[in-house]
Amino acid sequence: MILLGFMLQLAASGDASGAVQCLPGPTEALLSPSERVVLSLGTYDEARSEHRLMLSLNGGTPKEIHKFGRSVCVTWENEERRFALTDNQGSNSSETYVVSVDAPKKVENLNSLLPEAARSFLENASHGYVEVINWEESGLRVRIWGDTLTDSRKFNLVVNCLGWPKLGKCSPLRVKAN
Repeated sequence: MILLGFMLQLAASGDASGAVQCLPGPTEALLSPSERVVLSLGTYDEARSEHRLMLSLNGGTPKEIHKFGRSVCVTWENEERRFALTDNQGSNSSETYVVSVDAPKKVENLNSLLPEAARSFLENASHGYVEVINWEESGLRVRIWGDTLTDSRKFNLVVNCLGWPKLGKCSPLRVKAN
C-alpha cells in the first residue's frame, strides 16, 4: 500500500514519465510529452456548469472532445497515440476513458472492460472512483476504489489492462474489500 501511495504521489507531482496532469489546474493547457498534442479548456458553459476539453494536434485548430463538470486528469501512452482521461464527475464518482489522438471523438469507457468484481463494487457504491495510476508499456494500471451504498464497506482494487486495447479486458492485481 505504501508503494501504491508513492506511485500516486509521484504521478501527481509531474516528475515521472506518463505523469497524471489535470485541468483545470495551474495552467489552462496540457502538452503531451513531445508537445505534439495540446489539451486545453474551451469556453465554460455557466448555465450547464460544464467545461469543454479541446484537443489541438500539431498546432491545428482546437476541437472539442469532451464536456465535464469538475475536473479531468490525463495520462499519456508512451507513443502518444492515446491518452487515458479520468473525468472526476463529482465528489462521489469518477470514470476513465481512453481517447485516440487520431480519432478523438471515439472515446472508450474502461468500465465495460473491468473485472466483474470491480463492476459490481461500482454499481453498488455510494462513492466509486476509476482512476489511472499509470500507463506502462504492457498497458494501463487502474485503481478502482470507494465504499458501498448499503453497508459502507470500503473497496480498493488495482487492475492491469494488459496489451491495451488488443486484449479487451482488465485483470485484477489486488483486491481489498472490508
